[in-house]
Amino acid sequence: MARYIERERPRRINGWVERRKLQIEEEKLNIEDEKFQSSSDFKEITFAITLFGGLLAFLIKLGDYFNNNVLAISEYSYLILYFTVWLTLIVLIVLFVFLILKWLLISTYESKLKNKLKNITQKLFRYIPLFIVLWIISLFSNIFIDYYKDETDTIIKILLSGLVFLIIVFVKTCFDNKTILIKLLKSVSLKKVQEDIVSHLKDNIFTHVIKIQNSFYIVILLLLLLVSTFLLSAYLLTGSYYIDEYPSSNTNSNIITFTIKETGISYSKNFITLSKLETGNGIFHYIDNVTINATHEKISENKLMLGINHEGIWYLNLNTSNLTSGNYMLHAEVTNDFTINSKFKTIRKHDDIIFYIPPKTDLHSYNSTQQE
Repeated sequence: MARYIERERPRRINGWVERRKLQIEEEKLNIEDEKFQSSSDFKEITFAITLFGGLLAFLIKLGDYFNNNVLAISEYSYLILYFTVWLTLIVLIVLFVFLILKWLLISTYESKLKNKLKNITQKLFRYIPLFIVLWIISLFSNIFIDYYKDETDTIIKILLSGLVFLIIVFVKTCFDNKTILIKLLKSVSLKKVQEDIVSHLKDNIFTHVIKIQNSFYIVILLLLLLVSTFLLSAYLLTGSYYIDEYPSSNTNSNIITFTIKETGISYSKNFITLSKLETGNGIFHYIDNVTINATHEKISENKLMLGINHEGIWYLNLNTSNLTSGNYMLHAEVTNDFTINSKFKTIRKHDDIIFYIPPKTDLHSYNSTQQE
């Protein structure tokens, strides 16, 4: 018995030494993995912060320049600019969420939660190329729709835009479920395709029910994200809109010229109304109106005003020869056909100017500016 114990003791000691060596090796590997992960996290966070700061500076600079300058550019250029701002906002939101998740990933010590957060942060960077593809498809689909469809046909536009979005969601779903996609591509007959899909669903029915439920919530969040970023893009590019009386060198002229400058998103129609302030009751009495297009000059209903758009600035000539002396108000607002026909609130910018027509030649004016 003693001999057996003495023979087994070295074996046990050797086994313990081997296990201890393996534990030390595992600890070293874990330490190296942690160092590598920390280095990787630091690089990813540095890249995300740099990209976030660069995109934010670009967005602020672009909005500042666009909202403080009158730009005579084409509708398609406005469309490209609008979608660029929209894409930038989406990427900024994704980067912000990524940084928050990275902070939670570094600060937590629970392995299960850590793995989930790591999986989510890895997927977030995959969505950025998807957003770029979404931007390109949405941009060209809107250009295609604008080219082949009338501007007032808003229902068809909305339906086609929704179809484009559903196609993108379908492609993303196929990309996530690579097994189904590969089987679909390899299948020759429709019957085989159906059998492959049914067999795949039978094997993972519970998993797919959960995925469908989660996908529904994700689609709702994506729709809210798209709507909010679209509205925020419009807000950032709203710009300003104001009326100025153009100084005339001829004091005896019966023509008063007004300039209407519009920065930000330029709209295609300018509605101008001339009213006179009644001295007795303080009510404005309608005199004349004109609607100016961005491409053609237009004479008002009572032939008192002539308007035209040149190099992005609206010019309006008012003939005062048949107007009596008193205080007048010129109200102008811009919008477009899409928002006019929309069931939602019309997007418009407007301004008023009150001026005085004396019995003699001197004209005095002052501004009452309002923006919406």
